[in-house]
Amino acid sequence: MSGTAVADIEQYDTEMDALETRQAAKELQVKDMQKVEKDEMAERNATALKHVNRRLSILGDAATYEDRKRLFEEQEMMNELSRKHARDLAILRRTHERQRLDLERKQQNQLGHVHTRFQAKFESRVAPRYPRLRDDMAELTSLLQSRRNRLLARWYIQLQKFKAETPSLTSIEVALPLNLLTFPDEFMAF
Repeated sequence: MSGTAVADIEQYDTEMDALETRQAAKELQVKDMQKVEKDEMAERNATALKHVNRRLSILGDAATYEDRKRLFEEQEMMNELSRKHARDLAILRRTHERQRLDLERKQQNQLGHVHTRFQAKFESRVAPRYPRLRDDMAELTSLLQSRRNRLLARWYIQLQKFKAETPSLTSIEVALPLNLLTFPDEFMAF
């Protein structure tokens, strides 16, 4: 692999790491914001509940109709506030989820552009080498075929020589007839 290809791969890896780091940082930021908002809402609800309970304990049996009505209204306001906070939190979650998905899509697009750029650079450097590679493969295939045929011919000759030197083996039929072997032209010339 050439030095520029290694540099391109390293640049690609660096860009991928940067994109993943940005995505993780954004997700952590959103998570922290949601936690802070949840804690604030819980604190407000706890404070309101504390005030309502305190008022109940202070009034006790001496509470008039107006006090009970006011307490009921405060409880209703607290329930309404709790529902409002729940709605706001749901809206906030949807907004954050939409922003996260938008960010994820944007980063996927950036990743696609980086990948496309890397692929284009790689193809522009490697594609001109394909014809030569094809020629080399064809030459290598023909060379391997030639060497295989020579090896088969040598094996056949050694087998015939061994049979001629050992009289007890002359009755053994040849497992492979000579006409099935494809001998190289150089072999047949001798």
